[in-house]
Amino acid sequence: MTDYSARLIQLYDAFIDNRSSPEETEEFFRLINEMEEGHPLKERIFKEYEKANFLLPEGKRDWQQSLDRILQKDAQEPAYAISPVRRVKRWMYAAAAILLLLTAGTVYYFFSGTGVEVRSLSQQDQPEKKQDLKPGKTGAVLLLADGTQISLDSVQNGVLASQGNSKIIGKNGRISYEKGATPGNEVLYNTISTPRGRQFSLVLSDGSKVWLNAASSIRYPADFSGNDRKVEITGEVYMEIALHYRKDRSGSMEKIPFVVQFNTVEGNRGEIQVLGTHFNINTYGDDRDVKATLLEGSIELVLNDRHMMIKPGEQVTADKNGRMQLDSNADMDAVMAWKNGFFSFNNTDMRTLMNEIGRWYDVDVEYAGTVPDRKFGGEIARSSNASQVLKIMEESNVRFRIEEKKIIVLP
Repeated sequence: MTDYSARLIQLYDAFIDNRSSPEETEEFFRLINEMEEGHPLKERIFKEYEKANFLLPEGKRDWQQSLDRILQKDAQEPAYAISPVRRVKRWMYAAAAILLLLTAGTVYYFFSGTGVEVRSLSQQDQPEKKQDLKPGKTGAVLLLADGTQISLDSVQNGVLASQGNSKIIGKNGRISYEKGATPGNEVLYNTISTPRGRQFSLVLSDGSKVWLNAASSIRYPADFSGNDRKVEITGEVYMEIALHYRKDRSGSMEKIPFVVQFNTVEGNRGEIQVLGTHFNINTYGDDRDVKATLLEGSIELVLNDRHMMIKPGEQVTADKNGRMQLDSNADMDAVMAWKNGFFSFNNTDMRTLMNEIGRWYDVDVEYAGTVPDRKFGGEIARSSNASQVLKIMEESNVRFRIEEKKIIVLP
């Protein structure tokens, strides 16, 4: 059965911030009901049910009515239940209880030696506001072929610029390229770069979709012409490549490949050869490795004259010498967490984790002593302030101090 943990945390955060719609509130309770018996989050809610007072306070009467409507719907729709209606109500009210008990904090997962716990940050645990750092947001810088720079921190709807016969259209916080009726006379290259604390998405002229993580970039033709589709990337990028066809020498139709080029930390040139596919590539080089992960389709990673085909669900890690290691059972949720609005760690070392935090919160990380030998696992919404993330990490006996645009890891 699908694990909805990340979505549940997202819905919970929306609820305590008074941002959740009635549909999202209903979704929260349905997901609780659909979770497998024995799931750590569900078990925690069950424990809260055993000890909680379910009488909602004065300010929650409207929410009580909403709960009643949800329960009535479930009584009429047994297909949603994995157990009798009486059991459904038990879980619904348990969910309400934990929400009321934890409204002062943020739920997150913390992996310890004994397994998974769901914890909360109480108001007294929250650091002072002046010591906090806001999370990143949508934004980037677009560099046109003539050197003109356009800030994309606030994308206006409509035509932003023209490149040859292509128009750059802004809509709903992202941009897309609209090809003209005829190709241009020359290939014009554009570059989108996300600084630290920003992420962005766009649609290329061939219909391929691109998402950029913080401190990343992509260089691409404003208009893909002929049979050549090549882009260059840095940082971390997720792509959904559109299928296009051409005639081969025999007149038969064949797929036009899509090539993603990158450089390693050592400066070695690599590329991913793509057909129609969904994949993520991480070239940050935090551990001096390149990671390519495939969700759909097929890709081939080429580096230092070495080649490796990758199938859906697999991840290839290439080290600084070009040696490749295949993971046939990659954690796709962890790989895609950044795109879906989460930090997700699985036995992650301190330096790698802090590098990601530094990129998202646009801060430098300084170690007052040696780098702590700690491993971390869990997930939390990227919409959280830095103090909330650091508070979670302090469960492993690590301490931090925030000084303006710097996080200091204390010995």
